[in-house]
Amino acid sequence: MRDDRQSEAVGIVGDAVLRAILNLVADLSLTQLSRGAALKRYRQDGIEISGISAIRDLDVRVPDRIVRRVCRRWISIAGATGVATSVTGPVGLAADVPTLLVNNLLAIGEIAGVYGFDLADPDEHAYAVALLFAQRSERRGQPHLLDRLQEVARELQDGVSWEDIRDEKAGRWLRNAARDMAWYLVKRKLAQIIPGIGVLVAGGVNAQFTARTCREARKVYRQRFVEEEGPVGEEVVA
Repeated sequence: MRDDRQSEAVGIVGDAVLRAILNLVADLSLTQLSRGAALKRYRQDGIEISGISAIRDLDVRVPDRIVRRVCRRWISIAGATGVATSVTGPVGLAADVPTLLVNNLLAIGEIAGVYGFDLADPDEHAYAVALLFAQRSERRGQPHLLDRLQEVARELQDGVSWEDIRDEKAGRWLRNAARDMAWYLVKRKLAQIIPGIGVLVAGGVNAQFTARTCREARKVYRQRFVEEEGPVGEEVVA
């Protein structure tokens, strides 16, 4: 019975994840929100930044400090959203997972912006979406991951319909990746559809997923900041 319920959930959530990923890849407005949020973080810290590129002139310890607060905020939001969207049955998961992915991309975008990377660049945008797959261990470090996303992103942003590319190599890869992500999340979130404990589990799974996403994004963008000659200081862990 549990296997049947899991298979049903994966089918429904897989479709929802694919739609969410397509929207995230094609829609650059989310990255503009992330850029504005990153600059706002510096102003709140009393640091006036003329633009994203100017962040590269800072000591890396400055964005390190700000990113820690960004991560705490998004983890808190994820937990609260998971509780708010807990609904018994796979339909509840299909509503919750896309929200989780959108919030995680916003978190990645804000972390990227704090380290001086502008997701208004289509390649940076695809790179950020690729980080959503970082928790799939089989895909971590896979050389074609970013290439596939960039290919799909460019076509969608140029107005090519999903129906025209879904059976191309990149389209088939994205459909498989969506199903993989659905399995990954359903296995961790299935307990939330059990009456009596669902709300508690839903919030916890979302918070854990977002914490891992933030940790991966923080590591990746910090490393890129340092490699591109940002002044280096020892990171202080809060």
